[in-house]
This record gives sequence, structure tokens and C-alpha cells, in this order.
Amino acid sequence: MLYPNNRKYIKKGKLMKNKAFTIMLASIMLALTACGSTSESTADNSTSVGQETDNAGNADTNTQEDGSDADNTSSTAGKSFQTVNLTIEDAIDNHMRYVCEGYYSLYAKDNLLYSSGNCFGSFYSYLWNVSNGEAGTQVKQVDITDYTQYGILLDTDGNLLYNGMNFFEGYNVAYFSCFVINNVDPQRLVAVTSDGDIYIVNPSDPEEPRHVDGLQNVKYVDVSCETIAFVREDGSAGYAIGYSEIHELDGWSDISMIYIYGRDDEFTDVVGLKSDGTLVMETIDGSGSITPNDLLSWSDIVYVDLGYGYVAGLQSNGSYVYAISDELDEYSAKELEESYGTWTNVIAGSSSGAIGADGTLYGLAQQLAYIWDLTEPVSEDWEGADALQAEEYELDEHNQEYSLTLPTIP
Repeated sequence: MLYPNNRKYIKKGKLMKNKAFTIMLASIMLALTACGSTSESTADNSTSVGQETDNAGNADTNTQEDGSDADNTSSTAGKSFQTVNLTIEDAIDNHMRYVCEGYYSLYAKDNLLYSSGNCFGSFYSYLWNVSNGEAGTQVKQVDITDYTQYGILLDTDGNLLYNGMNFFEGYNVAYFSCFVINNVDPQRLVAVTSDGDIYIVNPSDPEEPRHVDGLQNVKYVDVSCETIAFVREDGSAGYAIGYSEIHELDGWSDISMIYIYGRDDEFTDVVGLKSDGTLVMETIDGSGSITPNDLLSWSDIVYVDLGYGYVAGLQSNGSYVYAISDELDEYSAKELEESYGTWTNVIAGSSSGAIGADGTLYGLAQQLAYIWDLTEPVSEDWEGADALQAEEYELDEHNQEYSLTLPTIP
């Protein structure tokens, strides 16, 4: 069943609580993380910023600024605070199942799929994919394209659906990355198969997936324009340009995850997360990089968010260390500071929003308003599409916290 199926559950950026039919998101997220005591950051923050220790245990600070009835409003008050001790593998798994790009958000856990209102089209398409036997009931990875805002979902059976379309049928996809910057070239949907091969499709003009020659045993990829950064099962890393030009990142070893960011013809940076929680970086194209090199002194990192003029590292205790270039505009820098500088106990996040271990939703992740149990098929006479045209609702300040509460599934 789809929740919420009427408007009373949505009000001013938070889900309303029905006393008889609610559960905290934390109850379905315990498997996401290994809970333990909060660990200290060892990062050198001389020019970058780390999480203030005063914030480490203060998730229970939600205040009702909109005057709404406290009995009907989701809140963190009275909850037991869950601290985290994330491993790199935990963080990768959590981030594979969560995406928040501005006002577009998706999240998957077990048989449940969550969506913001702006992602409803792709959300709805996937429900039909599942009901028609074209996709599985457990989602392994989600993403949203930057320009077209299409949802991309990979199930645990290896089916990769791009806005409901399967360009890799029969390929048994294990991981993917997508680059869409406009409605023309270049567009790249890059899939890593369970055999460690890489295939590419252009979603705007889909043909038979093209193989990237000369690469085997690839585990993860990240794509920017025509450049694909990759990490192999053995921890070695490199990048591919097009379908056959392969470059190794010499001296890189024990890499657990890889990230790439490029800016037009100015520069392309690649960041590697090593298995010991430290980072390496190389500018592989251009000379105008403004990515802060503070990251080279960080430690205890389990995941990285890399963007234009900034880099943030999620630490094992759920706090962020981050660095912002002086060349970034003041407004953008302030937004990043209000995100990474205030969010705590995070298990998955981006610059737009994050999810806490206790179910707290930060920033624009507050818009994860719709949920579907994928084991429940939709039918031709289902009227949920009309019922889900929710009223306009306001988001509070970027750093405000609200918890997601959901009706129990009968």
C-alpha cells in the first residue's frame, strides 16, 4: 500500500503522525549501521572544518517553529539517541540506496521505496516495473539525473531501470553511474556487470550497450562527461576516456571507492577513498582545479561528497569534515556550512539533505513523503496517482531537523 494516500500526512515539510498507525524510520534502518560509541575525528582541520563535538549528541533538538500541534507532528523529542560507527562498506551501501539532488530524493530499504513528490514519475514507473515482473522488490541502488531529473533504480537481481526503461536487459548489472548535463550529448549511463565489465549507453539515443575494452574486475565507477573513473576489486584504480583509452592512476592502491568531478574544459579531478579512511586526489585534466587539497590530511573517512569548489568527508561517527574553496560564491559556501557543519549522526547524505541513524531527516531529505511496499502490486484501477497530488508545503531552514514517521504496513 502507498503511504500517505491522503493529504493529512503532509504539512509544512514534515509527515504528520497518526497515533494508531506510526513507526519511526529508525525501526527499519537498524540494519543500516552497526551502532556503537561515537569516535573522535582525527582529521587535521587547520584550513577545513570538522564537526563540533558539542553537536555530536544533540539530535533531540527539534522545535516546533510553525505552531503546529505537537501531538500530530513528527519530532525527535523523547527518542533514544542512536550513535553510529560506520565502516566504509556500510557507508557505500547506505549511499547506494539514497540520493538527494536538490528537491529530488529517493531512498530504498528492504522492500520499501521512498520518494519526494518531484520524483513521483520515476517512482510510479518503478512500481509498474515491479508489478509487471520487470524489476525486483528490493532496490540496491538509486540515482537521479542532473538535468532531466529521471530516477534510475537498480534492483538486487541486476535489472537497471532508467525512468522505467531497461537498456541493459540480461546484463546482470551490479553498479552504475550516470552523467546527464542536458538533453543532448554527452549523456552516459555506465553499468558495471557482476563479471566486472563496463558497458555504456547514451540514454538520449539508446542502442545496444557498448563495452569498454581493456578493463576487467571493475567494482565501482564514477562518470563525468566522457571520463569514467574506476576502481577494481584489487583496489587499483584508473580512468577511461571513451570506450578504449585506459589510464592507470599510478601509485594508487587499496582504494575502496572513487569519485570524479569535472568542470567544462577547466579541470577534472579524481578522488580515491583508501581502505584506511584516508584520501588521495589527482587532477587528470586541465590546470584550473579549485578542489581544496585539505582532504589529503583527513582520516577516518567512510564516504566523500565532491562538487565544484568543495569536498566533504563523512566520518565513521556520522559527522562531517569539509573544506570550501575561497573561489566559491558566498551563498553556496553558506549553504554548505549550514549542511555539513550542523548535521550529525548521518548514515547517508549529500549537500542537499541527509538521513540520521535515528530517522532524522536533514535539509531537503525532509521531502521523502511517499512510501511504497514493493511486495504490494499496483493495479489498473489504482487511484493513488491522483491521491498523491499533495498540497504545497513549506520547508523550514536548511539545517532544521524533522523525523520521518510512517503508517505501519498492514
